[in-house]
This record gives sequence, structure tokens and C-alpha cells, in this order.
Amino acid sequence: MRRQVRALIAVAVALVVCAGAVAALFLLPDGKAGETSSEPSSSAITLFSKEKKEIASIYVKNKLGEFTIVQKGNEVFEIPELSELPKNEYMFSSLLSGASEIKAESVISETPDNLEAFGLDKPDTVKISLKKGGDFTLLIGSKLPNKTNYYFMVEGDSRVYSSATNLEYFVVSNKLGFVSNAVVGDIDTSKDLDVVRLEFGGKVRAKPIIVEKNPEFSSADSTKPRYLVTSPKKVVADTGKVDGFASLLSSITAESVAAVYPTEEQLQNFGLKNPRATVDYEISGVKVSLILGDIKDDRYYVMRKGVPIVYLVPTGAVPWSEVGYEAIATNLVFYIYIGDLESVAIKGKGLDYRFDLAGEGSDLKVSYSGGELDVDNFRSWYTVLMTTRVEEVVKESYENKPELTLTFTYKGGKRKTVAEFTPVGSRRYFCSIDGHGDVLVLAEHVDKIVRDTNKLIKGEPISTLPGE
Repeated sequence: MRRQVRALIAVAVALVVCAGAVAALFLLPDGKAGETSSEPSSSAITLFSKEKKEIASIYVKNKLGEFTIVQKGNEVFEIPELSELPKNEYMFSSLLSGASEIKAESVISETPDNLEAFGLDKPDTVKISLKKGGDFTLLIGSKLPNKTNYYFMVEGDSRVYSSATNLEYFVVSNKLGFVSNAVVGDIDTSKDLDVVRLEFGGKVRAKPIIVEKNPEFSSADSTKPRYLVTSPKKVVADTGKVDGFASLLSSITAESVAAVYPTEEQLQNFGLKNPRATVDYEISGVKVSLILGDIKDDRYYVMRKGVPIVYLVPTGAVPWSEVGYEAIATNLVFYIYIGDLESVAIKGKGLDYRFDLAGEGSDLKVSYSGGELDVDNFRSWYTVLMTTRVEEVVKESYENKPELTLTFTYKGGKRKTVAEFTPVGSRRYFCSIDGHGDVLVLAEHVDKIVRDTNKLIKGEPISTLPGE
């Protein structure tokens, strides 16, 4: 009888050992033996390990939705319904790295009584299917108290593990995260940017702001401005400001993707049917059109023409979105090359002179009714005119009763620029050019022009420094 009992015990032990071996064959890659101790261990327990080329698909279902990544071949993975959209390669790489090898840090519970305690009553699911058949399903629960690792189970295994590999991407990913968030990334920023044209529009502006490369500009001739603002008024653009905006426009990355292949209803809801702001530009041979819709949580809904993706871009990443022309225009009232002029006249505040120019460069001669002027001193006086700065751009209109008028007549006498300065209080003057204006200048600029004109006539040296 004792011999029979011993035999039965031996058979039972053998069955337990065999069952453990079968479990090990399923849980370890290629059926190779390995440690699956139920006791917590400092060494990671490998539960699944395959090369990417062996994976046929990865199905993910979490609180954000569900999607399937499939391998097209040669380790090229895609989400079929998003295959025509630019890919977020980082997201694909991160999720695939996590799916290729699953490790546990330790066994938390052999036979848990309460799955809810581990967040496994309603787990996130990851099913990894292999090309040669078979699959591996991971059930992911909540984070451990350390806020890094996750509780998880393997389908067909009753144990609860703590993760040793990063399971974050399975839990926080939705399929839109696999669409590239590079709104503009096709302009070569490794070279100097060639800005051809910028146009800022949208309902935030009464008229579009248009900036164009000056066709008369030459790198060999710095007397001509590089860029011109041609709308809503014609002024010289500040080169530094234009280049700064061009740098921002040449590379734009969204925080996330809000929708793909948006419906008409979505476009309406995002404010993209009647966009808040727009920008069309050509930089370094690349033409781009962007529309900016409503703002949600300090983020614009943004689309690029020809790309069926709605992005969410932080407002701080597009500081050009709602600026006025003054943010691009030079802060100088004038930008008139002396070599283009036939004469400069000044009238008002006790002055009434016309200075006639002949020749140019080192051959320049300047005369007026009282005789010939010292050319170097005249150049200093002209520099004072050209460095008159805008103090403020205003929307108000003022009755035009100028105290001082400057008239620049160009060679050939067919074109003039007339600048008028009207006092508006607070030691400021309203300046209009050819009858149109929206800028104020400080009275000290006007006072210096008057003082220096008297010095010019008297032959006294003129300083180009402010206030002197």
C-alpha cells in the first residue's frame, strides 16, 4: 500500500513539473527554457522576445481607442487607414521596441483574488500576432505606487506581474499619435533662407500684410532695402524682423494631431471654415499655405493646404499669427537712398529751403539759393532725417495742419515723397507720407531736424547722435 502511495505522489510531482515546463515553453521565446520564478526577483523575467521582422501585427485597445499596426514587409509598419499620411517614426519605433520584448520585474501575485486592485478588471489590451502563427496578448492595468512600472498579466497566465519594460506607449497612445506632427518640415534650414514673399491674412486683419523681396536689392548694394511691405501700406520692411519670422515659418511642429481627413462639420467646429489667421509664403523654393482656426487651451487648430490633417499648435509657437504690419515694418520713418534724389526741400518752423543734388558718391554736390553746401555736413544732416524713428503706430486720424514738411523729389522730377509733421500734444508729432499716415514720432526728432537745418545753412558741424 505504501508503495502505491509513493507511486501516486511521484506521478503527481511529475505532472506538476510537466505543467511548469509547458508554461515555460509558451512564455519564453522559441520555447527555450528560462527562469519564471514566482518569487519576486531583482532580475527581469523575459516573457516574450521576437525580432521585429517576425511580427505580423500589433493590436492595441486602451482608454483612448483602438488601432492595429501591421507590417507591410521589410520591417515597414503602418496603420492601414493612415497609410497615406506622413508617419511619426518615433512613435512607431517606440511602440515596436516595447512590443518586441516584454519583461517582468517580478511576480506580484500568483493567483490574485481582486483584479480591480491592480487595475486589471478593465485592462488595456495589446495583442502581438506573429507571421508564422500564434500570438501573445498582454493585459495592462494601473501603475505601481512608484508611478513608473505597470501591473500586467499575460493572457492564459493567472499571475500578476510588475513591468520591467516600458509599457507607457501601449497605454497612452492613440492612432493619431502615429501621424507626423511636423506641420512644416520640408524647408532646408541648414542654408540661408531665401524669402520671396510672405502674406499674413485672416479675419484678425482688415487687410492682409504682404512682404516681398525688393527686386532692386543686391547684396553688392546695401543702399536698397532687402524687403518691402506692400500691404496694407507701402513701407520698408525690417530685414531682421522678416528673417526672424521666416525662421519661425520654416519649421513648425504641432503638439498633437486633432483629426485626420476632417469632415465639413469638424472644419466648422475647429474654426477652419472662416480662419482666424492665414499665412501664405514662399521660402527657399517651397510654397506653404497655412490656416489657423479657433484657439483651444492656448492652442490653434492648424491645417496646411493639401494635407488632410488638423494639428494643434501652441500659440507661442506661432507668434506671427495675429501681428500687425508694424511688427514687420522698419521702425524708421524714411528709407530713401540719397543717390536717387534730385532735391530735398524743407518748409515750416521758420525754414524754407530747397537743396539741389547733382552727381553722386564722391562726386556729389549740394547747392541751395544761398550757394553750395559742404557735402559731408549735408550727408550728416540727411542721416538725421533718415534716422527719424517711429514712436508708436496709431489707429486715430488727425486733422492735417503740419508744422513741418519735407519733400523728396526723385531724379527726373516725376515722383515725389512728401512727409508732413503735425503736433498732437504730449511732445509728439503725427507723421503722414503722401497724405497717409498712422505713426507718431517724438518732438525731439522734429526739433533736431530744425536745429540741424539751421546749422547746415550756417556751415556748423552736425552730429548724427540723438539730442546733439
